[in-house]
Amino acid sequence: MQQSHSVLYWDDARYSSFPTVVKGDRDELWVGFNWNSHTPLARGIEGAADSHSGGLAGGATGHVELFSPDGGDNWFEEGKDDQYRECPETLRSAVLSDGTQIRISRPINAYPPERREEFARRGFAVEEFPERIHVEHSLQMSRKRPGSSDWECRLLRSGAELPFFALIRNGTDLTSCVLADDTIVSQVYGSASAGDPFRAWVLRSEDGGDTYEMVTMAYDGGEHPFNESSLLTLPSGRIVAMVRTSSGSKAIPPEKKYLFQTHSDDSGKTWSEVRKTEMWGYPPHLLLLSSGDVLCSYGYRRAPYGVRACLSRDGCATWEIADEIALRDDGLTTDGTVTGKGTPADLGYPRTVELSDGSLFTVYYMTLGDSVTHVAATRWALDQA
Repeated sequence: MQQSHSVLYWDDARYSSFPTVVKGDRDELWVGFNWNSHTPLARGIEGAADSHSGGLAGGATGHVELFSPDGGDNWFEEGKDDQYRECPETLRSAVLSDGTQIRISRPINAYPPERREEFARRGFAVEEFPERIHVEHSLQMSRKRPGSSDWECRLLRSGAELPFFALIRNGTDLTSCVLADDTIVSQVYGSASAGDPFRAWVLRSEDGGDTYEMVTMAYDGGEHPFNESSLLTLPSGRIVAMVRTSSGSKAIPPEKKYLFQTHSDDSGKTWSEVRKTEMWGYPPHLLLLSSGDVLCSYGYRRAPYGVRACLSRDGCATWEIADEIALRDDGLTTDGTVTGKGTPADLGYPRTVELSDGSLFTVYYMTLGDSVTHVAATRWALDQA
């Protein structure tokens, strides 16, 4: 299998992570990601966690946008390179048949520490930082109607526009699923009650984002902490969800951190019983290929650390785990030797797009033996059957 790796962004003073990638009509690529300044302990477990929290932990934070006009061969950064071109808005939105754009995002609900008891009494999960608390009690829906130059934004709040939950987060999917009848289905996860293991829901809207319902997608009584998911609508109309199980909400043994799968045949109203796949890793990303096959890519946070992918040729009924693809297997290493001892296996979050020649471009974040978390990519092609 042909592979070509590249570093898209590397700064030893920054923790750069969670990249997204979208593709234009002529193999233009746009990659966006956030960075956080490292804390003094960034080379250790606790410091990396603080770096992960960004501004909430008191560090500097920012966002980078990169543009490639040629499928990833050359890259230009917004604000630095004249060759940079802005990403079309519709590539990063759920787009309805009339052109309305919808985005679901996570606001930063930070408050003074003295409000901790107030939120706790109301049943919310409270995350504490030195100078503030963080309460994830809402999501933000942004909508831009055809012909308008402005986005309208409103909150979807726990116990108000949505049922009560103690904590809710959206994942890394940018565009949700837009079904043939313009129903919007977007994945979210969190805790129904403070301290409960995570479960996964979908937000559904049948009226263009005016109202939403929250439907349980993956929950088994709390045995597994289901959280970040990737949704894919198949040509048949079935929605398939691949769900992460590894989570800080409940510790599970490393050998149990498999991806789980569920599906809906009624536009996301109900979901099948969640079942374990043979893919070990997290989080997942699903992509429907031009061949009709489905690719699942995912981070691999055990030796050999890196990024992997697996193919389904039957609409996600089975996965070719015997032919699992290792895109990267050099995480935490320097010159092939594991040198990043004491550094978290913090890498992955792959996102893949298919280019016009059938090759694939997967972007992810990576941590090598120097412990600098950076954004990288692999251009590759599937072996011909």
